[in-house]
Amino acid sequence: MVFQRRHFNRFIYRVDAFGKKYSEWFTVPPKSDTWDDQIKFNGWKDLVLNSPGNRNTIDDIDEFNAASGHKLEMYFSTKEESEVLRKAIKEQFNIIVSDIRNQYPVGIFNGIASTDNYIFTGGKSAIDLYSIGEDNSFNIFELKAEKNVKVGILSELFFYSCLIRDTISGKIRRKIISPDL
Repeated sequence: MVFQRRHFNRFIYRVDAFGKKYSEWFTVPPKSDTWDDQIKFNGWKDLVLNSPGNRNTIDDIDEFNAASGHKLEMYFSTKEESEVLRKAIKEQFNIIVSDIRNQYPVGIFNGIASTDNYIFTGGKSAIDLYSIGEDNSFNIFELKAEKNVKVGILSELFFYSCLIRDTISGKIRRKIISPDL
């Protein structure tokens, strides 16, 4: 039940953010719970985004296949392949990014980061790859396994971008482990 509530909280956050961003053509009924209502009702005072840490690595980096999202993340976050991806991003999108890292967590907590204080799902919930741009932009790269062709990636990217925006604006505080992401 608690785990399902975390997914519900993420859903309400997305709906509320979508309503604020696209208010001209998307509205949330007035009697519906908004994200702000959830914050007040649950008594959440200090929303904290978990910080990235050392993620698991894989030994057989050369033997990955496109069906494994985790192995793709590890592959593209290695020094050599990160450079290849950075060049492709520069050529395709004219964005200059720094080192590409994997698994930026999106778990939100009330105050202290602990299993008792989860508001959103955490653990394996994370942005696949990310980097800081030369212009100080936060760049998100979401990978999908070869046979995963679901449209849900759009909602996922919207959620991640809203979460990062709210963290940058100070609505959500980032748990700092080290000063460099």
